[in-house]
Amino acid sequence: MKKIILAICFLFIATTVTANDITEESAANTLVKLGIIKGYSDGSLKLERSITRSEVTTLLVRVLETRLDTLEIDDNLSFDDVTKDYWAYENINKAYVYKIVSGYPDNTFRPQNNVTNAEIITLLVRLAEKDKELEGEWPYNYVNKAIEIGVIENDAMNMSKPATRGYVFRLLYKAVFVEI
Repeated sequence: MKKIILAICFLFIATTVTANDITEESAANTLVKLGIIKGYSDGSLKLERSITRSEVTTLLVRVLETRLDTLEIDDNLSFDDVTKDYWAYENINKAYVYKIVSGYPDNTFRPQNNVTNAEIITLLVRLAEKDKELEGEWPYNYVNKAIEIGVIENDAMNMSKPATRGYVFRLLYKAVFVEI
């Protein structure tokens, strides 16, 4: 039943709002209403703050859960810096199984690192399953694909800069509800 309600909401939103109409705040408020983001205990969203790899992974898994009945888990998942008692372990595990997130060459995930603009763009292209056969050097191959599918308008940004929560929420909104 939850999936039917979400599907109806997605269709309504997608047909009434275009990507250029959406602000960070309105994107965040819509995602809150749909249960994809929760905000802080005081009710604020702190759109200007950075967002961690764990937090973004949790959001992406919530989106996946609206699309799939169940998500698989890999019992052999092992990043040196993510233990089974870590709050986002299950979400990191699910996102890893579905090839949305990956670790670093030193077998770490770095869950408390801030997500950069390049990383969030990469993750959203993967979420949209538009990362097959990408050519070129990272992150430009993902940035070009994100422009092509309408997740971002241009590449005029510092790719290594930490992404703000508001920017992530706006891109997530566009990736899920408007463009793809």
